[in-house]
Amino acid sequence: MIGNCSVAAKERTGVWSPLASRIQSKPAAALRYQSRTRCTDPPGRSLPVNFFDSSLWDRLHGGSTHLPIALAIASALFDCCACLIKNENLRKGLHSAAFYALLLGTLGTFPAVISGLILTRWDIAGWGATLFHHYFVWPSFALLIALSVWRLIVRTNISRSAFYIYLALMILTAVLVSVAGFWGGEVLLGK
Repeated sequence: MIGNCSVAAKERTGVWSPLASRIQSKPAAALRYQSRTRCTDPPGRSLPVNFFDSSLWDRLHGGSTHLPIALAIASALFDCCACLIKNENLRKGLHSAAFYALLLGTLGTFPAVISGLILTRWDIAGWGATLFHHYFVWPSFALLIALSVWRLIVRTNISRSAFYIYLALMILTAVLVSVAGFWGGEVLLGK
């Protein structure tokens, strides 16, 4: 491997890792990410590098972002489908699913935001692709919290026009969080 893992292996054994031929075929961005995130000494065993190293926070951030993205989209889709369904029981079930998807998605944003802030050393703006990522992260984070609080307060006592305003904001939130995820991937790939 690249980095101190293969150097340590060479110092111990006197030979380079047999993975060298496979490593050269990977893109440079994947190598940079891989060398930051894992060490395969001994071969076949993946060990986290240092707890305070950014590789741990890379993995925590990457892993914790997918759930809020998926649940925000699911919440918007459930509520949209509920608008189209005539069956009252099914409609209530879809609204309920949307409500819980929104709440769980909002709760899932907190580990994602905290790990992301640790990665950027508490810089809420950043530069380059991180800046574009944050252009979409902060509005979607605020909207998820606001919409969750609003849904908790009103529950099912909601007028039709208020629901359509909510639905438009929820669709906007799903789009914003999806675009934020795209730019987060660009940050990861180093573009």
